Amino acid sequence: MPYTNLGLLLSEQCEHTIKCARYKGNTKLEFQDRKEFQGSLLKQVNDVYDYLQLHNASSVTFNGLQRVERTEYPNYVLREALINAAVHRDYGFSGSILIHIFENWIEIVSVGIGTGVVG
Repeated sequence: MPYTNLGLLLSEQCEHTIKCARYKGNTKLEFQDRKEFQGSLLKQVNDVYDYLQLHNASSVTFNGLQRVERTEYPNYVLREALINAAVHRDYGFSGSILIHIFENWIEIVSVGIGTGVVG
């Protein structure tokens, strides 16, 4: 029985990938790290979210006895931007979703929907 398009996207044979690159500063002149995520689309989204969390700077302050943790980018914003890029991309094209992590912002480029900026 042949795969449906959705079945292929959710399988480990998914041809589409998500590529992440982290840069020093605010230009694409110097890489710090880059990684390509493969496998089922659900696995890719989970793995990329974990990768973004790893590079999402956090800080802690105290309000009296209460510890207050903050991240540079709110988790719900990263999650929403990543899921939108995966759900709304045009899978008729073979290009990857691209995520560029700069010092002051994150750029997400998805085939068919364009660019979104967090930061």
